[in-house]
Amino acid sequence: MMKRWNPGLAAAVFTAVIAITGCGTGQPTANTSSPSTQNETAPTQAVAPKQGVAKMLTTLNGLDTSVQQNHASAAATAGSQLEAAWSSFEDQVHSKFPSDYENVETSLDPLVAGTHTTPLDAGSLTTLSSQLRAALNQLATKLK
Repeated sequence: MMKRWNPGLAAAVFTAVIAITGCGTGQPTANTSSPSTQNETAPTQAVAPKQGVAKMLTTLNGLDTSVQQNHASAAATAGSQLEAAWSSFEDQVHSKFPSDYENVETSLDPLVAGTHTTPLDAGSLTTLSSQLRAALNQLATKLK
């Protein structure tokens, strides 16, 4: 004899599965791992390229100190700050100075990635930092 399917039980199981997995809520999970992660997702206000370059150069100096002292969490924070500073004016640079945009991106992307690895690779980070500084200084001369 076949057992009859119980729609009430099926609905309860389905509801429990949805509640447990959180599917369809559209709400991101809270990420309390670090403040720098939260800063990366925060919207960035546009700033003038000249001020953005100045901020990046200052942050880059702090990153160099963190790398020299092998302070991984400070380096990761500085890397996130560099990325946020760049995103605040990169579109303006991309449209007016495409080759400078590429020069900054070429060293910034691997530098930021390197700041989020442990142990820090001081040699690579120092080289990438120097390349980024040169690209930013070149861009700064065009912004005067």
